Amino acid sequence: MAQNYFITGASGFIAQGLIPALLQNPEARIFAYVHHDKPDFPEVQDKLHYVYSIQDVRSILMQLGESKIHTVVHLAGAGIADWPWTPKRKEELKNSRWDLVTRLHQSFSDAEIVIDRIFGASAIGFYGDGGDYWLDESAQQGRGFAAELCAGIERRIASAAQEADAKWYALRFGVVLGPDGGLLSRLALPAKLGLGSVFGDGQQWVSWIDRHDLVQAILFVEEHDLESGPLNITSPEPEQWGSFMQHLSGVYDKKTRIRIPSLALSALGEMKSVFLDSARVTPKALKDAGFSFSVPELDTSLKMNLIEH
Repeated sequence: MAQNYFITGASGFIAQGLIPALLQNPEARIFAYVHHDKPDFPEVQDKLHYVYSIQDVRSILMQLGESKIHTVVHLAGAGIADWPWTPKRKEELKNSRWDLVTRLHQSFSDAEIVIDRIFGASAIGFYGDGGDYWLDESAQQGRGFAAELCAGIERRIASAAQEADAKWYALRFGVVLGPDGGLLSRLALPAKLGLGSVFGDGQQWVSWIDRHDLVQAILFVEEHDLESGPLNITSPEPEQWGSFMQHLSGVYDKKTRIRIPSLALSALGEMKSVFLDSARVTPKALKDAGFSFSVPELDTSLKMNLIEH
């Protein structure tokens, strides 16, 4: 029997890694939730279905004589650092995450579609500014809008799972590194030109994750049926921002020469926390469960994603 996946944010950077990996499984059937434009994946007969509503999912399942989505993966959400956090933008960020989860899972319930497990994209922004302290999944919610946003998605994922009698996992993603998108797409050209920048004193911790390991972590959690709860999806070897930029510039045999003082970011208001907050995160739950990282070192990830692609 096929394993049915429903994925939101199917056009996004993380889904670009996850969906091809799932398609390698002969038992996987994917319902990719899209709004307008279809993502650039080959449509595989009986394997990949682009859907615009839960009713579309229900119709396909009925044709197949099925009524279950084994795994829901929520990756949708407006870009947190794309625009300043005006009151209007904050509402957009909340609605694209909070309201989407609530609305879709009510539709699943109305359509009488059974769900086994729910993954939801949260982020290490949950912890706020943690300074130099190591942060595992037991650490408390931090302060600020990013922490509020993450906590809100986690509450809604847990609530949806409780109503569906399903397992749930809040994926607290670190900075995701991969080819053709994400943070590296913004930082690579300045670094290549010798214009890499350090924000503040450069001592704030950057907890990152290679997209390959992120995808493998999701598959690992599903395969090993871990207990419900939050999961830090980060490399076990975070870097401070100054060191991160040195590694990135070093890929191009350049140096990081530009320092942007904290005061210069004041115009961003609350959004400056994206650049200045420190999150020294450890993926304790994954390590305790025996997950093995393929790309734990920053240099390896940068070279793979910037040179080999």
